[in-house]
Amino acid sequence: MVECSAILVAPAGRSALGACVDALLPQADEIVVVHRGASADAAPDLPESEKIILVSLPADTGLGAALNAGAKAASADKALVFIDPDCIPAARAIEWLFKVMSAEPNIGAAGGLLLNLAGEQEQPGSRIVPPGALDTLAQAFGLKDPYTRPVAGDLPTSPATVEALARHALMIRKPVFEQIGGWNEDLRIEATHLDLCDRIRQHGWRLLFVPGARFADFADDTKKTAATTETVQRFADRSRYYRAVPARRHTFAVNWLVIALIWLGFSLWWIRHIATVLFHKASNAVSKASRR
Repeated sequence: MVECSAILVAPAGRSALGACVDALLPQADEIVVVHRGASADAAPDLPESEKIILVSLPADTGLGAALNAGAKAASADKALVFIDPDCIPAARAIEWLFKVMSAEPNIGAAGGLLLNLAGEQEQPGSRIVPPGALDTLAQAFGLKDPYTRPVAGDLPTSPATVEALARHALMIRKPVFEQIGGWNEDLRIEATHLDLCDRIRQHGWRLLFVPGARFADFADDTKKTAATTETVQRFADRSRYYRAVPARRHTFAVNWLVIALIWLGFSLWWIRHIATVLFHKASNAVSKASRR
């Protein structure tokens, strides 16, 4: 048993939440499940345990705010571990993260190895490369997603310092979490983990990737079409993330060029979206007229 609280944000759809909670019960002092829903009837089905704390929030609460609410409800004073509800920790994975992180006082946060159901390293996952300007320029036009780009090269066999960690299984010292002000609540969907890792490193703490702490990813890989509001929010998150980057990584001019191109990409997406809607409406009208 380690002195930490595990925090999960329950998803709206199906997930491995129940299996994740079951795996966490013998490993964490308490488990905080944050539910974003309109009614108590939609609350997740959880096992009965004194360790489990359910936090209910409005359905429109952003991811950053939901994670902060879970951290606020947590009582552990040494470490918080934020876990994706689709990730199942292996036996003693949480304890191993805590042990390795605690061994060196300058480690602010640590993350484990994410594996797919075949036992292979999930891509992207685990170690993340912070996006460069060219990455985000390409992403602005839908060519790539730089916010989850994995580190190239062989998987290390021992704990290694990295620039950024994925959010699927990220443990952070409680004092460090409070020092940096928690998750950025302006980011509702994207880049939350990169922003957090940026600020941890900015305050002088190291990030550690721990391949011995393993997590199985049970996420549904079926591609779904994002809702219009979600797509708009993703563009807004990208812009907000880059507005905060200048003092961390790039020059002022480069960042604002990237932001301008992000919104140019958004404008092109919006034009394409409107054209698609109008085309479908026209097609339906023609189809109805032909049946008369």
